[in-house]
Amino acid sequence: MMKNSTHIWLTGPVILASLLFTGCVSEPIPSFTADQTTIDEGGQVQFTDQSTNHPSAWMWNFEGGTPSSSREQNPAVTYAKAGQYNVSLEVSNRGGANLITRNNYITVNAPTTDLTFRNKTYTEIQITLGGVAKTISSGGEVTYNDIEGESVSFYAETSGTTAQGAVLGVELYWSFDVDLNGGTAVQDLNVGTDYFFLYITNNGTHVLSPLEIDDGSAEFFTEEVTVPADGVKYQIGYYHAWDQTQVRAYYEDDPENYTYWNHNEHFSFPNTMNQNVSLSNQFKKSVAEEPGRHPGTIRSGDLLPAGDDIPRAVPPEGAIQYFASEK
Repeated sequence: MMKNSTHIWLTGPVILASLLFTGCVSEPIPSFTADQTTIDEGGQVQFTDQSTNHPSAWMWNFEGGTPSSSREQNPAVTYAKAGQYNVSLEVSNRGGANLITRNNYITVNAPTTDLTFRNKTYTEIQITLGGVAKTISSGGEVTYNDIEGESVSFYAETSGTTAQGAVLGVELYWSFDVDLNGGTAVQDLNVGTDYFFLYITNNGTHVLSPLEIDDGSAEFFTEEVTVPADGVKYQIGYYHAWDQTQVRAYYEDDPENYTYWNHNEHFSFPNTMNQNVSLSNQFKKSVAEEPGRHPGTIRSGDLLPAGDDIPRAVPPEGAIQYFASEK
């Protein structure tokens, strides 16, 4: 018995459909965009795939990002540290795979800080940060804007001076790092409890010159200045606040004699930061002892009068951020 056999002939359109289904697929061409390419630390970037030729798989790599890689088509990535970072994307389908890398595509900026320094001392402070020098008046403040990084170093110094700018007493300086967290920050510049600032008022009739400040150590200060007998409160300088400290003011017209003030006997230290001692000479003499010389007519200009706004002393809390240099 003869078996029946069936033959199927594929017509032209059917052959074409089969080839389209089983034939070559074009490999994808990778491309992508980001909603932003410059951000601050901690910022997030949304990536969008724009590859052509119908990719079916995605492999992203994000240098410096979290996550560091992703198989999502449109991932979001967070960057924690400042720097410039590469991004790469590999796309694939049945036709093949291709890779694109964009170098330094994402820029992450460190937060910036506006840092203000406040002068809590009795004298001007000269401060330098980042090569920029500024002057902070007593009781005043200055601000450095848009400082990058997590910390910054600065240098500042101050001292008592004559009216002509000569240094009186101990020169003090500050030099340390300030932590920065973005936004604004304030750093107070204080003088610690082992120093005091000296004021002298001469209500007597002797002109006082010179001044000697003896703290009982090898460091002994002789200040060649004149304190007129005019009742004006003059600022002198910074000196050691030690138990043995003594201040002597010699009489210009009688140099063998002087008025003196001893610590614990004539004055005391309040034991605060930014402390000061204000001394007054009351010793008077008869005008007949020195004809033609009268109070208030003696030469002045050696010293700076005390300002109207004398800084307040503050409790000695925390570490004292200053250092003293030799005169």
